[in-house]
Amino acid sequence: MILWIWITSITLSSAQNLTSLQAEPLKSNPYSTCSTEKTEKKKWSYCIYRYPNHSQNVVYHFHGILGDERDWERLAEKSMLAYWNKTGKQPPVIVSVSFGKSWFLAEKNSSPSSGLYELFSQKILPILDTKLLPLIPQKKILLGFSMGGLNAAQLYFKMPAQFSRAALICGAMATVSPHASKEEIQDYIKRTQAQSWRVYVALKLSRHYFPSETDWQKHSPVTLAQLNLSPFSNPLYVSNGLSDEFGFHEGNLAFVDTATQMSAPIQSEFYLNEGHCGVNLEPIAHFLTEDSI
Repeated sequence: MILWIWITSITLSSAQNLTSLQAEPLKSNPYSTCSTEKTEKKKWSYCIYRYPNHSQNVVYHFHGILGDERDWERLAEKSMLAYWNKTGKQPPVIVSVSFGKSWFLAEKNSSPSSGLYELFSQKILPILDTKLLPLIPQKKILLGFSMGGLNAAQLYFKMPAQFSRAALICGAMATVSPHASKEEIQDYIKRTQAQSWRVYVALKLSRHYFPSETDWQKHSPVTLAQLNLSPFSNPLYVSNGLSDEFGFHEGNLAFVDTATQMSAPIQSEFYLNEGHCGVNLEPIAHFLTEDSI
């Protein structure tokens, strides 16, 4: 049973559908350093954003499907910098990473596309640490949108000593397995009022990275929450619209419900009449810097 939690009803002017901004053209950014590299034959891209008077904290940003390493600029930079300036908070350094338009930090399994979790955690994170020098992060924080929410969840649960908190925004937390029956999928679509084609696209992509039910359960944020959250967990923030076209709002609610039952430190905001990633960025910006100067 899903407990009803704090739901914030807001106007369209204060919630923004972030996915609609992904195609916006970008100008050069004076605060960013971007590059594409190859590690163990795998191409990956990153941008590091160092703003004036930045703090010693680093936020690792993970984009949604069809996005890239510059989605931070498209979707969040302007609003969050404005909030931090308004509230007198030092902006963190932002590190945005991409392996392409669609990817999951899947642990190595029988899929040829798996193994990105090991590659990122064991090889690429240390590379990024050297690129941050002379900065040595005081705190590492996770921020993921949609597909990136699922990816950020992997690092939150599997590397708790590395990351001090995580914001999982419109996270890809389906309550239906990619290996579910047609009847179970149809029930999910009916129950959540999701768009059928979006659900089938998401499940097909998930099957590619998680070829068995066991593989999926190792990565499902809802399952990971049930197995790992406690009063001693690092702080979490979860947000989404309650009319998510993928139906992810149901999984987001279940995730928050589990955290609440486990007395884990979690903040959440859900928005009536908003779709996938129809969220307010200011509470997210507050969460990312609330324990800094």
